[in-house]
Amino acid sequence: MDKKLAQKKHFPAVNWNDSFTKYDRQLEKYYTRENPTFPKYVKLFKKILQDERSLSEIVQLVGKDSLGEDAKVKLEVAKMIREDFLMQNSFTPHDYNCPIVKTFGMMRNICKFYELSIKAVSATSEDNKMDLARIKKALKKEYVSLTVMNRVAPSLPEEEIRVRLQKIHDEVVKGFQDLTAVI
Repeated sequence: MDKKLAQKKHFPAVNWNDSFTKYDRQLEKYYTRENPTFPKYVKLFKKILQDERSLSEIVQLVGKDSLGEDAKVKLEVAKMIREDFLMQNSFTPHDYNCPIVKTFGMMRNICKFYELSIKAVSATSEDNKMDLARIKKALKKEYVSLTVMNRVAPSLPEEEIRVRLQKIHDEVVKGFQDLTAVI
């Protein structure tokens, strides 16, 4: 348990950079059987959270404005992972439990937003520069949907959870298609 996370009211107060399991290989076999893309999402989440740690040190020294747009995207998605995926409140009807189908869907949606954001900020020219602020403004509704998807009730049937999270995924993809069509 991490005392600093507990002081910040982040529960469970398990530090994602220092905590690990010795059962990665065994669990990976199970999760791959359940959802073949899950290990890829886990690795991407870990990488983003590790990158956030080193980027945070840079931000403290020289400020966030000195970062490139890809680094700003990493910080934003890391925040989303920490606050909207990892943080739980067992006293709410939507957060006391997280069925595996909900976990898969939430991870998939966050990874899709990350991948499309990185692609958008990397593929633009100097004349028509895409940045995180522009993405968040153009995809405001989709961004909010990502930050509240943890509120999908775990008591719903699996298929309904899957459908609701797929809808968010499709809206994110469509939002980026519309955004990049204007560039």
